[in-house]
Amino acid sequence: MEELEMFCALHQDIGKAVIVIGECGFERLEEIFSFTNMSDCTLVFSWTKKDILVLKERLWNDQARGIITLPEKLSFLSYYEFDGMEEEWGLYPVNCSGHELLAMIKYEPAYIVGSIKEGQISAYKIWEKCRNTCKEIHLKTWRAERPPVSLDWKKDSYEKELSIVFPVYNVENYIEQCIRSVTAWKADYVEFLFVSDGSKDASADIIRKYARNDKRILLIEKENGGWKG
Repeated sequence: MEELEMFCALHQDIGKAVIVIGECGFERLEEIFSFTNMSDCTLVFSWTKKDILVLKERLWNDQARGIITLPEKLSFLSYYEFDGMEEEWGLYPVNCSGHELLAMIKYEPAYIVGSIKEGQISAYKIWEKCRNTCKEIHLKTWRAERPPVSLDWKKDSYEKELSIVFPVYNVENYIEQCIRSVTAWKADYVEFLFVSDGSKDASADIIRKYARNDKRILLIEKENGGWKG
């Protein structure tokens, strides 16, 4: 069971949903409907009309055989046909691009849960665009030949809504460039945590120098713990 199904199982009060279909097969949609209980769902595609018709027939057949239970109201739309939903609703991307998701968030979903492909529009960009209107965001980013990374956020009363952690170990030749790069982002709701894992060079001193002028920078020093630390 993926994060999307787990979230829906824990939030059965969210009856309205839009599932944005990216690169996934029929089986993935069958899994979603097997473990969720939505009353009003819209599937948004970039598929051909022929593929959508095949999907419709397969979903109805699966329901007739008792394999899945479809929402009472189920719609099939292209990206260009979708124009938002009324009341509170969830936006659930399934392995789509950040660009595709970015076009949907102007309709102000209360929840964004699912997965996107690595690209120019990152999960952090989506979060930044939605942080004032969303209640929760849980996005997994699939990356080529690397493990996926996840962004999990819930609106609360903390002053700093986002903490970005940088492991530091003997990187004095690179740390200044890193700090200048990340602090160019002038958001006041983010903090940069530099964790020095027993560095023996001047890395910590360089971080302290920048931290005196930027309160978002925090240095945490500890003894070297290796990969287990």
